[in-house]
Amino acid sequence: MPRRKFRYQMIQPEHINSIKVGNHYEVICEESYWDLEVGPVEWHEVDTSLEIPIDEIDSFIVELNQTSVNNIVEDFIEVSRELLPARMLSRDAERLLKNRRQWIYERWKEFKMLFDFQGWEFESYLPDIFKFLPNDDYTVIRFDSEIINITRTQGIVIKVLHKKYLDGIYYATTDEIFDAFTNLGIDIEATKISQIFDKKRRERDILIKNVGQGKYSLNLPSYI
Repeated sequence: MPRRKFRYQMIQPEHINSIKVGNHYEVICEESYWDLEVGPVEWHEVDTSLEIPIDEIDSFIVELNQTSVNNIVEDFIEVSRELLPARMLSRDAERLLKNRRQWIYERWKEFKMLFDFQGWEFESYLPDIFKFLPNDDYTVIRFDSEIINITRTQGIVIKVLHKKYLDGIYYATTDEIFDAFTNLGIDIEATKISQIFDKKRRERDILIKNVGQGKYSLNLPSYI
């Protein structure tokens, strides 16, 4: 059965509402979700308890929380993908997706705090994705702690790489990048990526890495 998107469950060991019945616990967990009609629903106890064998309680708690973290990352990536076409269709749609993505990130931070407090190993690459936040035309990009200003032409290069990245394709060739300009009806004199970023070399080195002959990617780790 497929999971419900934008719905996450959490069990905090110090807040466990549990009843020991025979050889298992009946545990009440918390959940938070984004309702597509009313928006965010904050953390609350679920109505149905979970039956967990006594000797599996510790591992079950960690696994349930880690599953929620994995779902958060998956949903964050999906919303990020949807943002690209939404920018061209509707400001309202874009604003809604940005709000939803921020809400997802806030849930991620709550789980990060829980894992840190409990001393559990936390495996999530979301910060690497979230630290790259461009404006509409990719001329202003928040990248980690940097605010990077580039030209519209340079922004087109970054947008091509970002779209590829969100689709799980971690590089674009020089030809693919220049094809984007052709498709937009933009004539440029440059024939190399380095020429496009001639006066923005520092910004180029922060945003882009060369991954092979004529192949470029965002300076972010792959996540699939």
